[in-house]
Amino acid sequence: MFERHPKEVNSAISGGVNPNLAADCNSFAQWESVRVLQALTSDISENTTSTVSSQLSKLYLAPAALNQTEIDGLVAWNDLLWQNLNAWASRDPLHQKLVVALKLTYFQTQIQLEDHYMDRGFSPVQANGLALATLKAMIGTDLERFI
Repeated sequence: MFERHPKEVNSAISGGVNPNLAADCNSFAQWESVRVLQALTSDISENTTSTVSSQLSKLYLAPAALNQTEIDGLVAWNDLLWQNLNAWASRDPLHQKLVVALKLTYFQTQIQLEDHYMDRGFSPVQANGLALATLKAMIGTDLERFI
């Protein structure tokens, strides 16, 4: 799509387009695991509103390989997130059940995203970085308190 309509895609990515159209371009949101993951993280979130950035549309429509520094930052974000979520889960049996469900959907979604990016021609390392960037764009705001 980007190759055939670069002007329109760039306009959508930059936010100069109808928000409903931008949401339609984000077909990640159509994946069942993504919908479950976002429902779980919005339940855990202290934020009253959840925002999905234009970064998500960019990652879907025109992903670019991340450099090693960006990948390292995303891996550190991911590690800290799970360390803090596990600590939160250890305090209450209900939290523990929520984190188990979150882990299942998070890692299922991560695998689907990595597969998506490898199908688009990215190496496994690049696909892992892009998957983490996509997850952070999807749910990073909801899980901000765990960072």
